[in-house]
Amino acid sequence: MIDEKTGQRYQLADFTQKGAGKPRYFGDKGLMAPPPGKHWIWSQERINEALEKGLIIFTQSGKPRVKRFLDESKGKPVEDIWIDIFPIIVKPIIIETHQIEAIPILFPPDKGG
Repeated sequence: MIDEKTGQRYQLADFTQKGAGKPRYFGDKGLMAPPPGKHWIWSQERINEALEKGLIIFTQSGKPRVKRFLDESKGKPVEDIWIDIFPIIVKPIIIETHQIEAIPILFPPDKGG
């Protein structure tokens, strides 16, 4: 996605992490509790600032998501995309044993198909 104000590319990221937490106010959306067993990633003060800056977007179902901008991300972007590599497809075969159960073993398929 591209931000209309800045022209920066971004993705919408989850706004929660594991661990129980308190409800927070999300502007005109009111007080929102995080999902069970999770907490909001930011303090109330930071949420308020992010709402003012347009960094929090709400999904159609009303869940808050945070904008993560590509140019602010750590790491190096992918430079090459290899699309000509033959995929490895694994098909199971069954080897009967003297035990009660058969043991499934995975081998790549024959090149002939």
